[in-house]
Amino acid sequence: MSSRASVALSLEVPRRTVGELAGLAACLAAVLAGGAVGAAWQVPAGLGTLPALLAWLWFRRAHSSARPAAVASITWTADGAWRLRLRSGEVVGARLGPGTRVLRGSILFHWQTPLGVERLWLTRVDVGATALRRFAARLRSARELSADRRVYAVA
Repeated sequence: MSSRASVALSLEVPRRTVGELAGLAACLAAVLAGGAVGAAWQVPAGLGTLPALLAWLWFRRAHSSARPAAVASITWTADGAWRLRLRSGEVVGARLGPGTRVLRGSILFHWQTPLGVERLWLTRVDVGATALRRFAARLRSARELSADRRVYAVA
C-alpha cells in the first residue's frame, strides 16, 4: 500500500525490548504481591506465588525475544510487503494485522505469518526516535491510502 516513490524501511529489533522488560517487571511484581497475600492469608508457603509464577513462565515462553521464532528484523518493502527475519535466521512474509497501533512514542505491530500471529511492541528506546517516526508516518499514510481502513487500524 506504499507509493511507488517509497523506499524500503528496515529495523533491527534489539534482543530485549522495553515492552518485554515491562512485562517481566509486571510478572515479578505479581510474584512478590502473591507471596505477600499468601503470607497474610496464611496460605502454605509458595502457594500464593504459584499463579504469578506460572504467568511468568508462560510469558517467558510465549514472548521471550530469545526464542527462535522471535523477530530479529523487520523490512517493509516499497511495494507494501512485510518481511520478518526471525532469530532462527528464517525470513517469512507477513501481512499487517488489524491489531497494529501507532501510540505516542511507540508502535504495536501485529502480523499474520505462515507460522502464526506475531506481535511486537517497539518504542523510541528500542529503535530510536527517527526510525520509529518513519514507520509511524508510513503506517499512517498507508492507512489513509487504504480502501479498507480496518486493515491497518492505526490510531
